[in-house]
Amino acid sequence: CRDMTAVDISRRCVQFITGMRQKLIQDNGVSGSVQFNVHREDALSFLQRCTPDSYDLIFADPPYETNILSALHHRIFSRELLKSGGWFIFEHHITMKQEAAALHGWKETRKYGHVCFSI
Repeated sequence: CRDMTAVDISRRCVQFITGMRQKLIQDNGVSGSVQFNVHREDALSFLQRCTPDSYDLIFADPPYETNILSALHHRIFSRELLKSGGWFIFEHHITMKQEAAALHGWKETRKYGHVCFSI
C-alpha cells in the first residue's frame, strides 16, 4: 500500500495515529515511498469531499454507541468512493449484525466475541 488516509474526529486518536505514522517511518525507512495522510475531521464530512474511485479499502470503526452505519454506507456507495473490486469493512457490536446484513451489498459478517466485521 503506497497511499493511506486516516480520519478521526478525536484529537487524542489523531495524535496517536500521527505518532504511529512517525514510528512506521523511523522503523521501516518508508518516508518517501508511502503517502500517509491524517485528518482530524468527522468521517461523513471527509467522505463528502472525496472523489469517486478513490479507495481500494475503507475500514470504519466508529464508536459503538453511534448509529452511523447506514449513513456511512450511503455516503460511500452513492458517491462511488471505492475502486472497482474495493472493500468497505465496518467494525461494529454484535447487536448491529442484523442492521448490517440488511444493507445492500453486504457479503458477510464475521464475529469475534462481541465484535463483528461486516464486509
